[in-house]
Amino acid sequence: MKEVLIKLDRTRGLENIARQTLFIPPSSSKEKAVASMNSKFAGLLPATSFVHQPLCNGEDLGAELCAFVPNQEHGHIKKTSDNLTIAHISNLKWAFVSGIESKGENFFQKSQ
Repeated sequence: MKEVLIKLDRTRGLENIARQTLFIPPSSSKEKAVASMNSKFAGLLPATSFVHQPLCNGEDLGAELCAFVPNQEHGHIKKTSDNLTIAHISNLKWAFVSGIESKGENFFQKSQ
């Protein structure tokens, strides 16, 4: 995971990530992933959600990111908590919310 964060920081800058969804194998620890990210991000994390699922290529991490590179005239990103990021871009406000996760229930099973 550390290598992925280093690459992201070089390409877009970690401070410009507004939302991230991390796909990790069911056997992986969410807490371990958060600890790795906390060591690389300055301040709060962007709105971050975790999806525990096997990755199709056998990798340990998959990611879906939404990043903005605002300039001083047209916006900024404000991380209010690890579950909420507000991006002000060109007179628009985008709210990115995360942390809504299942507790392991299978939502596709028929209710009784």
